[in-house]
Parts: sequence; C-alpha cells; structure tokens
Amino acid sequence: MNEDKRIYDLKTKIKQNKELLLQKKKELETDATNNKYLEGVVKNYKKYYENVSEEKQRQYDAMMLLKEYLDDLIKQDKITNNQLRDAKRQQRNIVMEMEKITNELKKII
Repeated sequence: MNEDKRIYDLKTKIKQNKELLLQKKKELETDATNNKYLEGVVKNYKKYYENVSEEKQRQYDAMMLLKEYLDDLIKQDKITNNQLRDAKRQQRNIVMEMEKITNELKKII
C-alpha cells in the first residue's frame, strides 16, 4: 500500500515538473524576444523538446507494432480462449498507453 502511494506521488511530481518545464519554456521564448542572451537557452529547450518528441514518437510506433501483432494473433484461430483473453487485455492496455503518449506529444507540441 505504501509502495503504491509512493509511486502515485512520484508520478504526480513528475507530471508537475513537466508542466513547469513547459511553462518555463514559454516564458523563456517570450523573454528571449527582449533579451538576446536568452536565445541560447531557448535553443536548448527547443532541442530538448524535439528529442522528447522524437522519443515519444518512437514509443508510439513500437506500441503500434505490438498492437498490430496482437491483432494478427487474435484473428488467427490458433490460440486458446485464455490466450485470446490475455491478448485482448494486452491490446487494451497498449491502446491506453498509446493514448497517453499521444496526449503527452500534444502537450509538448
């Protein structure tokens, strides 16, 4: 129980930090128009977010491959009912994870 709460707290803190970084990035972009010394910092933020965006896209693509593989398994009648049930459950989990990744990408962009 304590472990679950710690994990939840950590996830919440990570989410807050990501939102703070996005807010700071926007502030820097605005401030950089008035201060040429901030241009380098803005470039670094943009490069960081491009890298994060590319990584999220790779994650999404990998999830899509897994989903397609499970689709193929489900269509084949060569698996047992338990395996079919597990494949469908895993497929739902993958779709939910893909939605999370898509939402994170939207926030970054």
